[in-house]
Amino acid sequence: MLKYILKRILTMIPMLIGISIMCYFIIDLAPGDASDMYFNPEIMAAHPEYMEQVREQLGLDKPVYVRYVRWLNELVHGNFGYSYYSKRPVWTELKARIGITVLIASLSIFLEFLIGLAIGILCAKHQNKPPDYIFSTLAVIGHCVPAFWLALVMILVFAIKLKWLPSTGLYTPKLANASLGIRFMDRVKHLVLPVTVTAVSGIGSKARQMRSSYLDVMNQDYIRTARAKGVGERAITWTHTFRNACIPILTMMSGILPALIGGSFILESIFGIPGLGFYGTEAILKHDYPVIMATIMFSSLLVMVGTLIVDILYVLVDPRVKL
Repeated sequence: MLKYILKRILTMIPMLIGISIMCYFIIDLAPGDASDMYFNPEIMAAHPEYMEQVREQLGLDKPVYVRYVRWLNELVHGNFGYSYYSKRPVWTELKARIGITVLIASLSIFLEFLIGLAIGILCAKHQNKPPDYIFSTLAVIGHCVPAFWLALVMILVFAIKLKWLPSTGLYTPKLANASLGIRFMDRVKHLVLPVTVTAVSGIGSKARQMRSSYLDVMNQDYIRTARAKGVGERAITWTHTFRNACIPILTMMSGILPALIGGSFILESIFGIPGLGFYGTEAILKHDYPVIMATIMFSSLLVMVGTLIVDILYVLVDPRVKL
């Protein structure tokens, strides 16, 4: 397995280089550049020489392929560059935000599988009965509702109307000097809405897939044989059925992380969470190229690592699978 993991890690390098080339040249096709954000249109028209000075300072006067080679050379040496606007090292700002996005994504994935698989098993064990109809309908609705719309509705209901939960941020500033327990509960309250909104769609898809997979496994000959031998329903559910029914679910995991990272660009902006997505969204609006590229590269790396973990889990769940 170690040899396989090392091989997969080595294949990530050319993939990341290909992604960087494609994204860098696509970003350059966008109208305007970072120098546009320094001046208003009147100043730009009256003093075009200022604009040229700024473009020269930022290196934007060079052809795109020259800028890409320079950027790649800096990246190889561990330098992600400096933000055009904050003037701070991109890595310094990035590493403070990655953990926030990973935390929300991890909690969302945990809820998706915990609740989604439980609902799927419940529906399968009560096939064509009221619990199956009710939860299957809710799963379809949850899967179809747009996340940004659900986020706005939940903010309106739980933050504005009921005032149960905060609507933005990760903590309450006035509680910065409070006890550890109070600050922990405050952080939990701030995470409830974004984590719930992120997980709702995934819960619906996991529940539907688990129901289908569980029913398929329950109709296998070895399950009927186990029942004929007098094996209890609890053992059949968790020992014989659940593990085999999870194999198709693992396939879905490879697409979860890309969806969560992509969704974070919208949801973190809505909830005002200073994570990787919010950072990337601001950079896109400001044409902050070093920040955009750093965000893309880290998002791509997280997706590749997530896919590798899924492949390893295949072996742990199903010993018949060989890497």
